[in-house]
Amino acid sequence: MEKTGGISKQLAALSCVKLNKKIIIACDLFLPLKLYHLPAGFVNNLSRHQPMVEIHEVNTPEKPSLSKISSDAQIYFGNRITRELIQKLPELEWIHFGSIGVDRAICPEVADRAIKVSNSRGTMEDYVATHALSMILAFTRGLQHSFHIQQKGQLNRPEFDSYFDHCGSLEGKNILIVGFGEIGERLGKMVQSLGMNLSIVKRKATGINLRNENTFKLEDLKKAVKGKDFVINLLPETGLTRKLYNQNIFSAMEKNSFFISLGRGGTVDEADLALALEREEIAGAGLDVFENEPLPNDSKLLALKNVILTPHVAGLG
Repeated sequence: MEKTGGISKQLAALSCVKLNKKIIIACDLFLPLKLYHLPAGFVNNLSRHQPMVEIHEVNTPEKPSLSKISSDAQIYFGNRITRELIQKLPELEWIHFGSIGVDRAICPEVADRAIKVSNSRGTMEDYVATHALSMILAFTRGLQHSFHIQQKGQLNRPEFDSYFDHCGSLEGKNILIVGFGEIGERLGKMVQSLGMNLSIVKRKATGINLRNENTFKLEDLKKAVKGKDFVINLLPETGLTRKLYNQNIFSAMEKNSFFISLGRGGTVDEADLALALEREEIAGAGLDVFENEPLPNDSKLLALKNVILTPHVAGLG
């Protein structure tokens, strides 16, 4: 995301654009969390530089219903749009997501009405790659195990000794990145610079600027995970990827390997993952995304000591 100076310049440039009609933007970025809250200064500056553009709060707990004016919106900006809401916006021409994923816009109404869809690509790739690297480093040095014995009041070397065989360095470790877009490429450069051996899963082996990577197709995932110390999931959820990571894949992974998921929660069969972790078929898992969010309190994943969980915050920054 651009710094304030860059945004101010863009807003100033807007004042030179002469609009012959009012533009209504329906926006759901008015939630309490900083990640989902449009700064008031931005809204005020936009109104000052381009009075023909109006931003209206919609689809929030405070304003769940559309007003007469917001129902005429030509643009939707945010993350919470639904198929039902699209049906109630007859003038809608463009949906822009404050996130990278555009899953919510994959529906017949968008295709039939040729509604333009865009995302905020380029605003959070570094953060997600850094989050993945943080989990890789934590598992490499057993930080999750230290936290567990700390919680038990047994923070000492004898208690940590059971993790001895997993404690090492990144040099020479084998990592597979599944879903090799901009986040994957950034993470790939990070891990290669730390001496890891990189393999990737990508639909098309084009536009890759990394050295010595091994490339697999998605249908060869079971083969690709063999021999890997880390498997990183960055896949979107589609008909092909839903619950792609299941017992079939986990059983093919190495017993000393770690699974890290920062793509979409629906790509992972959480029951199969929990079972694989309980049986120690894999060494551990780091998850930032889940099929149901927030993660239900009765999820087995919460009770497992070989798991690192974060509440879908990898894109924060």
